Amino acid sequence: MTIQEMEKALSEQTADNTSEVNISVLSMEEVLAKVPMPYQDQKDAFDPVKAKQLPPHQSYDHEIKIEGDRTKLPQSRVYPISNYKLQKRKDYLDKNLKKGFISPSHAPYTSPVLFAVKPNRSLRVCVDYQKLNVITKRNRYPIPPIEETLAKVTGCKYLTKLDVIAAFNKLRMHPNSEDYTTFITSMGAYKYHVLPFGLTNGPANYQHYMNDVLWDHLNNFCSAYLDDILIYSKTLKEHTQHVRAVLQKLIDAGLQVDMEKCKFHVQETSFLGVLLSTDGLRMDPKKAFIGFCNFYRRFIKGFSKIKSFELFKQRVVTAPVLQYFDRTRKAILKTDSSDHVNAGVLCQYVDDKVLHPVAFYSKNMVPAECNYEIYDKELLAIIRCLEHWRPELEATELPVEIFTDHKALEHFMTSKELTRQQVPWAKKLSEYNFKIMYQTGAKNIKADALTQFADNNAVSAGTSMTLFFANKGFHPWMTFGPDDTNYETAREQIQAAKAEDITGTMENILELMKKNAAKSQETMKRHADKHRKEITYEIEAKMLGPFPIVKKVGTSYELELPQTMKVHNVFHSNLPHKDPGDPLPGQIQEPPGPIVTADGEEWDLADILNSRWHYSRLQYRCAWVDEKTRDLEWYYTDGGEFDNSQDIVKDFHDRYPRKAGGKENLRAPTQKKKKKRTR
Repeated sequence: MTIQEMEKALSEQTADNTSEVNISVLSMEEVLAKVPMPYQDQKDAFDPVKAKQLPPHQSYDHEIKIEGDRTKLPQSRVYPISNYKLQKRKDYLDKNLKKGFISPSHAPYTSPVLFAVKPNRSLRVCVDYQKLNVITKRNRYPIPPIEETLAKVTGCKYLTKLDVIAAFNKLRMHPNSEDYTTFITSMGAYKYHVLPFGLTNGPANYQHYMNDVLWDHLNNFCSAYLDDILIYSKTLKEHTQHVRAVLQKLIDAGLQVDMEKCKFHVQETSFLGVLLSTDGLRMDPKKAFIGFCNFYRRFIKGFSKIKSFELFKQRVVTAPVLQYFDRTRKAILKTDSSDHVNAGVLCQYVDDKVLHPVAFYSKNMVPAECNYEIYDKELLAIIRCLEHWRPELEATELPVEIFTDHKALEHFMTSKELTRQQVPWAKKLSEYNFKIMYQTGAKNIKADALTQFADNNAVSAGTSMTLFFANKGFHPWMTFGPDDTNYETAREQIQAAKAEDITGTMENILELMKKNAAKSQETMKRHADKHRKEITYEIEAKMLGPFPIVKKVGTSYELELPQTMKVHNVFHSNLPHKDPGDPLPGQIQEPPGPIVTADGEEWDLADILNSRWHYSRLQYRCAWVDEKTRDLEWYYTDGGEFDNSQDIVKDFHDRYPRKAGGKENLRAPTQKKKKKRTR
């Protein structure tokens, strides 16, 4: 098969897999046929033709402000794509050029085009603005928290969901920022005149726009999360008035809603990924995924016995998992803490007198918090849960009942002795209306399960494995489905394994843990060595000075030291050394050489130090002028060394007449002969 044939086959396969559902544009009559009767007169809110018109400029025009280095503006090139994507891109250009949403651009900076797969497997043309977003100044306008939006439905019996058509395209780009939106294709470069998807400040700007449009009704009976609008009421008459008021605000702003995605006067609807109903909040079956189910496996009755995936999925989504929080009802907070995790469950009693969960919370402790005493860990769990649910628990009519498995905490608020760490905690707790009550760990199953689950399944940074695997030698059964119906349980697998295999496995695990721990230590050492400096012992002068000698003190010397030296100025005689540079360098005279005579070289005699008789011959011990080149040795007088120094010889004998050779010692002593011993 040639490369051209392969490309053709891949293009055909892509076209089959991403075939777009061809939905014809509904006429105005067809749209009005689906609109409920109370809103037929507000047909401008449902007009699909007006939704395609270019909106006018207004104060909400999206402006891109560049901060940082402008040389980093994107400069992309054209990438080759399949024939199917080429056709989809051309259709996108034709449609938006006709509506006036885009126009040709000659800007020096461009962004690439990419394709995203829609839920119906068709392709959506998108522009990759990642490089532009990096250097764009952020708009900090807040997006409303999902939890806050969902909590407003408490006590309502009727719900309506509206979806704005082409929401972002209802805002114009600021004329100074249109060039920044330029994207490049093989058919040329184009820029947007409306707000496109992918810009970092797009959601914040659009949320600001929607909040201003619906400002009079927000938090009263409607909520807006970007292009999704939720209207909630307690009676049908009241609900109809609320929906009409919201639709009129949309008409005044020139916005239209999509009838295919709107739901009117219902008791249950999907909103922000969950199912909202008048009975409670639960998971959307379309959004349920395996990881979420694994987390709640301990809260689902008979989890390990369920052998059908569809039965399990039905068990998860049939009953409400979370209940709406009602401020008029008593709130029950159950907390627990392990060595590494704080957790809590917020519950309330409903009409059936059954305690239903409202929300779950768990958080890992930082290393410093892991060193707390168990008393402080349990107290920290209570404080974190209260802070997490502060909007719900701060102004409750009835006191919040907090259950903990640490009995000593019942008297915390009445304790007169608090540690330095507990003082700020007591101040935070004083802001709430609550009562701490003791409950055994066996009854506090929900909060305890959250902490144990996090502890056993957390991967250790030192050993690179979970605590469960290190203790048991295998991972827990974390999968389910039709293919897993015949799987043995973990206990059956262990019981069926041979003892030798188990021993070998545990030895391998121990060896692996040692290697991982050593690797972790090596990593810590490498990072620590980056900030560690080796101590270098540099060689300096062995002696300091010279310093003048002031006086001699016993066997020591007192020196004249500078005031900058903070040391004692008296040193023992074995520490100071004579200054080799005294006199100053360059002024030292070289020792005189020998005197050259006819008989040879003679040295100048400095002085005679001593004399003696040696085997009836007179000897002198002399000091020569060149004392460095000649040693202080004994010399015979008959060798001729003193022929030219008779004056020094005469002076020596005058001073020491009793020395050998003097007036009183002219003859050598007579040596006595030793007698031989006879046998």
